[in-house]
Amino acid sequence: MKLWRLAWHRFPASLKKKGLMPAGITEDIIRMCQKIGLPVDYQPWNENALYQALTHDKKARGNSIKLVLVPELGSASIHQIPLEEMKEFLKK
Repeated sequence: MKLWRLAWHRFPASLKKKGLMPAGITEDIIRMCQKIGLPVDYQPWNENALYQALTHDKKARGNSIKLVLVPELGSASIHQIPLEEMKEFLKK
């Protein structure tokens, strides 16, 4: 499992503030994952190692990375996020 996937459910709070994800979607996804036995907990991470991994991800180009967001269950959208914003998120 890639390191950045361990923190997938921490990012939605900042996306909700931007209006990119509805309230409650994180909890819905967590419940669905638990039903089928997928992990929903994350482990503390090394900010620098995780950021370096993000900059080498195939979705990273230049100063941004494309994220697949779930605006509602059953649909997905792609949004480009500045890498500096991701770096700030990783510090939280």
